[in-house]
Amino acid sequence: MYIRESLKMNKKKWLTVVMGTVLVIGACSPEEADEVSEGGSSEGENGEQELSDEEAFPVTVEDARGEEITIEEQPDNVISLLPSNTELIYGLDAWDQLQAVTSNDDYPEKASELPSVGDMVIDVEAVIANEPDLVLGGAINDPEALNQIESAGIQVVVIEDTNTFEDFYRVVSTVGEVLGKNDEAGELIASFEEEIERIEKISADIPEEDRVSVWVEVGADPDLFTTGSGTFVNEMLDVIGADNVAGDQEGWVQFSEEDAVTLNPDVIILTYGAYVEDARGDVLNRSAWQSIPAVEHDRVYELEDSNIVTRQGPRLIEGVETLAKFIYPDHY
Repeated sequence: MYIRESLKMNKKKWLTVVMGTVLVIGACSPEEADEVSEGGSSEGENGEQELSDEEAFPVTVEDARGEEITIEEQPDNVISLLPSNTELIYGLDAWDQLQAVTSNDDYPEKASELPSVGDMVIDVEAVIANEPDLVLGGAINDPEALNQIESAGIQVVVIEDTNTFEDFYRVVSTVGEVLGKNDEAGELIASFEEEIERIEKISADIPEEDRVSVWVEVGADPDLFTTGSGTFVNEMLDVIGADNVAGDQEGWVQFSEEDAVTLNPDVIILTYGAYVEDARGDVLNRSAWQSIPAVEHDRVYELEDSNIVTRQGPRLIEGVETLAKFIYPDHY
């Protein structure tokens, strides 16, 4: 779920906009009017020249490898080697530029309709055969495979793997720049920030005595895994106004059941329910967990899609909203 903004104008404002547009075009020479009406370059609010998507090129970016890459023209045939890149392309309204993905790409649903160029293992021959003008990879991709693609004369931009919203905004800007979607990137970041600010205002009004502690379980086979600091989940809990019981740990953390029980969370969130039958029931029936507040008060929740809290992409905001409603249903 992407953030949906509605723009409401009263009739007077609407007429003002229309009349202003008429006056601007009327003040142009015929040639200038044609240029404006045909979607060419125009001046922004500060009198600066605004460029069309195509005119924004060439662009030079520094990718996750620290390499500076210059893209001469807006790419029309892009291959994404990671689901997170694919979601971001979709969120930037650049789907018509996407040519192929991997078999791991599950969002949006129509990603399955595109040709596949491998999974976690890149099918280099398939990538080259598709003759893309740009490949968006990630730090998780095999460097040797990326080198082979580049050796075939195909440009590769490696997108960094981030764990904070601020770093995610930087990724949005980079991908927007290489795709010629700067405006869309700016709008996505602004809407994301606006929703975060809205949620933070709500959490600021939650009384200290009502704050809850949360255990986010991302795996349970056989030892338990959760998320500590330096993860999207931890930042989401901060925004919501909840306390991560593993927040003093770093990254993805493994716990024994004995150690996990001592954390005594008020709420338990399960991210793997889509892959395990009755994951919630399993937690509620753990004999050692019966005195934990989350189990005593039946406050164990399953996420239908863990990617909304772990995969860097526009749906992270949906993850924040979903966790907020689970944890503080009376406030959100």
